[in-house]
Amino acid sequence: MLYASDDSISKIMSLKLKPRPLDYAYSYEEANEKWSGLINEIDWVVSSLLVSAKINANVTFAVVSSQSPFQAMHIGKDDFVILVDTRTFETLLSLCLRVQSLEAVNEIIRAPHISEPRDFSGKFLMDIAKEIVFHTKDPEYLLLPSQPKYIYQAALCFIAGHELAHISNGHLDFIKSAGFIHHSNTIEEKALTLKTLEMDADTTATSSVIKVFEPIIEQVRIQNNLPKSERDTAERSIRAGYVLGIYIAHLYHDALTLNYLPKAHPMTYSRFMISIYVLKRFYSRQFPDQFHLPDDVRKALTDAFASLSGSLDNLCHPIAANTEIYDLKDDKSTYEYQFSGELIALDFLEPLHERWALIRPELEHLQRGGFLARAIV
Repeated sequence: MLYASDDSISKIMSLKLKPRPLDYAYSYEEANEKWSGLINEIDWVVSSLLVSAKINANVTFAVVSSQSPFQAMHIGKDDFVILVDTRTFETLLSLCLRVQSLEAVNEIIRAPHISEPRDFSGKFLMDIAKEIVFHTKDPEYLLLPSQPKYIYQAALCFIAGHELAHISNGHLDFIKSAGFIHHSNTIEEKALTLKTLEMDADTTATSSVIKVFEPIIEQVRIQNNLPKSERDTAERSIRAGYVLGIYIAHLYHDALTLNYLPKAHPMTYSRFMISIYVLKRFYSRQFPDQFHLPDDVRKALTDAFASLSGSLDNLCHPIAANTEIYDLKDDKSTYEYQFSGELIALDFLEPLHERWALIRPELEHLQRGGFLARAIV
């Protein structure tokens, strides 16, 4: 078990190190008494991430009461802790179970279809997501034995992988260095540098999910006792499931944010496009026949939310529709998803790629394992 030791918990709560959003850090005994099953899930996720990243550091995790759902913390020379807020367990799980059981989505990942008892007619996509995250009082109706759990695991893997990237890619060490000061001469320069680090963490997090789940798919593939058609179906459903988990992690982050134009993070749709880019790049090289899977999962997710709201035009979210079409004759706007909208979102990342080319050489000397994306200018 990679849970933080009592000594590490004391360091987390010390006045010198305690992060501002943190209220309390639970010892293993306290946390295990309340959330034993969920702690085992996080332990599996973090252990799997550490194996794939081969990090040269001591990384543990701890359950905390905090305003931040996940946070990486440096508590010693080579010692780091990933802090997980208690509310993350239920809120993220509720969102995963609800979304994966919606019609259209459930078919692609082989989950049961469970009707939604609440009326979301006319609501925006994010209003629906927030309602699910913050106001699902009892998710028991979603907890059927046939529910696959790898969607939740993939969402956890992406979020924890993002925090782990701040450790493995040298971000936390870089922020304390003279190099960071050099690239943060103004408020705007500092914001650009921080956004660039977040872009790198999202890139690594997406790659980490792939590295954790593709070996699982390989195990399914080599099970000779299954007919080929069943192996192919299982392979596609697991792959679609981890893609869905990544998308849900982005929606979850979106639901928690208070600022849709954040100073230290890229725009939310640009962050989504980072994951799309990494996924498609991987599939184009390794599984060309799966290249359109990220689009298929996004379309299924969109159809599911549109069904809840009553119309695609109601959703008002770029994951669902990134282009507005205005009809001069009818004086009416309609919305659809186009490749040109993806290119616009990626254009917002161009200044970050330029900054990445400047700071990447410094991170090479600070990284503790993992993999730094190549510079693209």
